[in-house]
Amino acid sequence: DGNLLQYLVTYYQGPIRVMRDIWKAAMAYEIDCRYLCGDILTQMLYCKAYVGEEMEIFRYYTSHNGEEQLIVAYMARCCYDYFVSDKLVEECIFREVLKRYEMGADLQKICRYAFVKYYAENHDRVDQQILAAAKSFLLEMLAEDIRLNMMRSYTEFPDIMLLLEDRTIIEYHAAPDSAARISYCIIHDSGEAEEEYSEYMRDIVGGYCVKEFLLFFGESLQYYISEQEQGTDV
Repeated sequence: DGNLLQYLVTYYQGPIRVMRDIWKAAMAYEIDCRYLCGDILTQMLYCKAYVGEEMEIFRYYTSHNGEEQLIVAYMARCCYDYFVSDKLVEECIFREVLKRYEMGADLQKICRYAFVKYYAENHDRVDQQILAAAKSFLLEMLAEDIRLNMMRSYTEFPDIMLLLEDRTIIEYHAAPDSAARISYCIIHDSGEAEEEYSEYMRDIVGGYCVKEFLLFFGESLQYYISEQEQGTDV
């Protein structure tokens, strides 16, 4: 009954799936589940355990004045999973990023990168608020000398497009504990190939590696990428 659920919501500590079941039952009684949701989110962060309702729990927690430090930590974890591992993430995460940008909060870089990527891939959802934040994040990335192919989706900013139009950008997802090495040569329109070069790609975050080239008219690029782990090519 409601009294038992109230007790469990307040004091229960245990497996995440049991806490999830308590949360679902307590919601039917309109019991305040903020602290229970905080415990569930904390366990997901530190134990890497998941439940199918995690976004519902996150939305509930943020809408009931949850602890800001936990919200930001969980938001950053979701942004990392999305940007680095292409894990599906709901838009509510990026709405929270937007909210904190408009509040003037200091956002982690991974949140800015993931925001740009999400609305590049879902450009039909972009409005003026999102564009304002995206432009700020894009300019910060360019200031860090980071150029990614997804940036080309933001055609609303011709000055940014101008910085990308002559660039050939190679992106590669390496294992987090590996380094990506690109071997390449440039071929001229005459068919003559330059000397082959090999160098490490730039690791932006978590094995998301990038290498950009400036090719002139008629030139093409041939390359291959290998991963190097503990001194051994894979």
